[in-house]
Amino acid sequence: MIPRYQVSTSNASPPPSTSLEGPLLTSPEPAATPRKTSGTPRAKRSLDLILALVAAYLLLSPSGPLGSRISNWRRNRNTIAYTNRHWAYVTDGTSSLGSPSDPIVAIEVLDYECDYCRASATALDTAIARTSVRVAILVAKRGRGARSDWAARVAGCSASQGAFPVVHRYLISQTDWLSDTNTTRLWEMIGSSAATHLKSCLTTIAASARISRDSVRIASLNPLGTPVLLNRRKLLIGRFSAEEALSVLR
Repeated sequence: MIPRYQVSTSNASPPPSTSLEGPLLTSPEPAATPRKTSGTPRAKRSLDLILALVAAYLLLSPSGPLGSRISNWRRNRNTIAYTNRHWAYVTDGTSSLGSPSDPIVAIEVLDYECDYCRASATALDTAIARTSVRVAILVAKRGRGARSDWAARVAGCSASQGAFPVVHRYLISQTDWLSDTNTTRLWEMIGSSAATHLKSCLTTIAASARISRDSVRIASLNPLGTPVLLNRRKLLIGRFSAEEALSVLR
């Protein structure tokens, strides 16, 4: 009798092999992690595009630094083009500086209450003296008070008395007329006879018509401000020197 738990070797089968030979069982490789397709680069490109569009708008819009310069350049070019096409209309019958026998080669738009106009007056006189030409003067009435209207009327009426150069230089170089309603100094400068005629002219229909005519011409030129000195090819705006004025008069 075979003891319990004892294995007989007479007819026993060999124990199962424990050899490690044969195919190895390997752990499966971990599945490749799918590549994340982050949206960051695309979002960044979109943001860059938006910023570029905003910057372009701010630069090129009429109120932007570049847009305003382009707009002003176009406006000045239109002013020159209009002057070139309608030279006779713009200069006919205007007051002028220079010898009456000299040709009109330029136009100045000014306001007697404009500081830059005052600062440029001597430069223009110097340029006229060096070139022997004539400059047509259009008086803009842009002041805030009644004295601006008065100055425009005095300047217009003085032309019919042959006293425009004297009156113009007084108005553009002095400031007492802004507060002195009698302007006794001006009357003394042009003489009693001319002063009498000028005073009687100030309230006439002719004086009002001359102001309106200059205003229409200035509106047609559509300048950006005062002073403006221009010919058929070139335009200066703002305070200018004698050399700059010469470049327009020659």
